[in-house]
Amino acid sequence: MPTIGKILERLAHTQCSSYLKDHDLLCENQSGFRANRSTMTCLTQFLHEIYNGVDKGESCGVVFLDLAKAFDSVDHNILKMKLRCLGFKQSAVTWFGSYLLQRTQCTKLNGKLSNREYVTHGVPQGSILGPMLFVCYMNDLPSYIDGASTYLYADDTAVMVSDKNVQVIELKLNQVIETIHRWFCANRLKVNIGKTKSMLFRSPYRPRDENLLLFFGQEPVEHVSTFKYLGVYLDPSLSFRDHIEYVVKKVRQRTRILWKLRSFITVNLAKTLYTSLIEPLFLYCDELYDGCFQQDVKKLQVAQNNALRAVLHRDPRSDTVSLHVDSKTLWLDEQRKINCCVQAYKLTNGIGPTSLTEAFKPKIEIRQMRSSNEVRHVVPRTLTKFAERDFVVRSKLYWRSLPPEIQTKPSVTSFKNALKGTSIFSHVR
Repeated sequence: MPTIGKILERLAHTQCSSYLKDHDLLCENQSGFRANRSTMTCLTQFLHEIYNGVDKGESCGVVFLDLAKAFDSVDHNILKMKLRCLGFKQSAVTWFGSYLLQRTQCTKLNGKLSNREYVTHGVPQGSILGPMLFVCYMNDLPSYIDGASTYLYADDTAVMVSDKNVQVIELKLNQVIETIHRWFCANRLKVNIGKTKSMLFRSPYRPRDENLLLFFGQEPVEHVSTFKYLGVYLDPSLSFRDHIEYVVKKVRQRTRILWKLRSFITVNLAKTLYTSLIEPLFLYCDELYDGCFQQDVKKLQVAQNNALRAVLHRDPRSDTVSLHVDSKTLWLDEQRKINCCVQAYKLTNGIGPTSLTEAFKPKIEIRQMRSSNEVRHVVPRTLTKFAERDFVVRSKLYWRSLPPEIQTKPSVTSFKNALKGTSIFSHVR
């Protein structure tokens, strides 16, 4: 696309995004392509509901829906109707219609191009406006669903029902799926049933042989014990063991490559490769499994130590403390706690989904001291050890440990800098 076209798209995107945000028109649980939203906020909302449900003695049945060619299936007439329903003026709707009109595509095979054909469906992928238009297209789905929670990240959709009775969950989910099926048919979207899965989240002490028997149309939905949702492997008891094993495996593969290259590159280049290829594997949504079993989390630390040995070209038995000092790299346990606090800082300051910022609104308790009153943030009380692993609970515990001079830093950057090098979490486990 020409540069002037990209500039025009950016201007239109900025104006439309401001309109949607100012009038609070987008679904609360839609986290895709929105400011201050991410896969982390979507997963946090999703898991927070599961932890709360299990803490009350409930099980949580979930259907993970996979759309086939979602961005390419958007019907232009339906999209324009939805834009009008969102309050866009007719002139703006006409402009978007012109933006989508008379786009062509062709196929190149063995150096030869096919004839160009007009594109009658879909939003342009790789464009600036395309993702926003798709979010608007999916926006009314949750309003059609009663008795279930819906979590969306663009076209990744998860529907959840909680109850103490698994049969009730199964019945309600089948009813919800039927509603979703009708909505997809009306909006000319197609579900990839082969990649659509169901899972039952429950307490580790509940029976493991309970499966959900669900149908999408006439097709059965496969029940699984592990599912990769937004890049994180989930299991029914949220142990994150499968995800940790996945991360360790990927890190080992890349560490072996780093060892092979190590004789030909400098320490600085090796550190750059570690930062760009290995460290992101450790840091992606690592706040979610901060409270997992130590024997599982320890595997991550061993993998990091081995990677740092490759960076510094150290002996396999070299001291781990010097590895972190010489590479100026935080231990993963410290990094997870810092990341939890950074997320808590954002949510406490209203940066993020409303459901999470509300959960982080200070609930104050005043303790009578000899010389003064001490004001403290209340950490949510849980009935089970399982719910103590919830990001909301653990991050509030860390936030409560921070001194006021750090909590009140004026920006995220200054807050991060103030956290690094502190030992304020040594007593928090």
